[in-house]
Amino acid sequence: GGLAGGLAEPCGRTFLYALVQAAAFLGIGTGFKLGIDCLAELCNTLSPPAVGRDGRKVRRVCVRHVTIPRLLLAYWLHTFIVSAAYVRTKLFSAIVWSGVRFTISNGRVCRMERKDLCGQWYTLPRESSLQEALEEDARVAAGRLKLALDG
Repeated sequence: GGLAGGLAEPCGRTFLYALVQAAAFLGIGTGFKLGIDCLAELCNTLSPPAVGRDGRKVRRVCVRHVTIPRLLLAYWLHTFIVSAAYVRTKLFSAIVWSGVRFTISNGRVCRMERKDLCGQWYTLPRESSLQEALEEDARVAAGRLKLALDG
């Protein structure tokens, strides 16, 4: 019984259920809009003043074009895309991302492959490729540290 029990079962109270859902969706959109407005205000407050071509002070971050309906549409699209990506990842064991094919087994990446100049997929053993990457990162970090200490 009661209003909450009736909302959990929309049959017979479809209009009330739809109204509550619309209010919740509008609340989400309003919350997103307020959050974006606050972040834009924070950015504008912390940034040095910008001067336009005519010499007047201008705001660096303007979010007036971001409306609540656009935010709700973006939220809906984001939810759909993330859900579709999840289903795609669960259905197929390989994902190609930025030209790299990741093979997944038991929820973990077990193989990474790239294409060579002939278009054939190849991989390097983890030990050799990881060792090279770590050595290169160490050389770069040592160079940056030396520059920081010298400069």
